[in-house]
Amino acid sequence: MDSVINNDDIYIYPELADINPMNFDEVNRCVEEGRKATLKVIDDINRKIAEFQAKS
Repeated sequence: MDSVINNDDIYIYPELADINPMNFDEVNRCVEEGRKATLKVIDDINRKIAEFQAKS
């Protein structure tokens, strides 16, 4: 990764390693994996939103 990761970044990594990106039949599975990965970091997301709103 060429860019710098800073404290404002939240990365969401869904488990997609075994999914062929050309197989559009697995779209629902991709969405579900993204949802599960997002739920793992939802507290971090909400905390960042609250911090941003407190600064505004």
